[in-house]
Amino acid sequence: MRIRIKLFALTTMTVAILSGVSVHGVEVDEALKMVKDHPRLMLTESALDDLKAQANTDATLQRIAGQIVAQAEEILEAPPLAHELKGPRLLHVSRDCLRRVSTLAMAWRWTGNEAYAAGAVENMRTVCAFPDWNPSHFLDTAEMSHAVGVGYDWLYDYMDTETRESIRAGLVKHGLEPGVKAYTEDHPWWIKSAFNWNQV
Repeated sequence: MRIRIKLFALTTMTVAILSGVSVHGVEVDEALKMVKDHPRLMLTESALDDLKAQANTDATLQRIAGQIVAQAEEILEAPPLAHELKGPRLLHVSRDCLRRVSTLAMAWRWTGNEAYAAGAVENMRTVCAFPDWNPSHFLDTAEMSHAVGVGYDWLYDYMDTETRESIRAGLVKHGLEPGVKAYTEDHPWWIKSAFNWNQV
């Protein structure tokens, strides 16, 4: 079930990256500036509308959407995320945050049930209040940044200004600033790697 959720929420829906804006030859940050409305990462509102229309006649898509909603219901009952390392890693928490936020945010966008949006925001608030996202094992920081970045974008219109600013500040402090520092000052081994560390 989780594989299908990830395929649905993180792969199938890349059909609408940047709202149809071509990024060929354009820096990603410049391309994003061209898109004024949220959400603009992976799944725009128009692409979501297309998926919902497709679901009217696509039994497989209906089943996958139902699985996402069922998983979201389970997540609402889960205990809060905690800053607990396993050895040197926080990666299990980062990945759980990504699973929770992407599933809850997708369930909200699919159904309009604000309980899912509220749950996703609460998970983002929790991790943004952590002391850090464990930059000494940078995959942890990168995956948490992914979770909070997508959540911020997908839930932008749901959140009030204060919540947006709080979550944005957490992403900048715990994710973007350590990332810039890694590439400009610290130069850890992974910044030139050709495998998943650098990609993530």
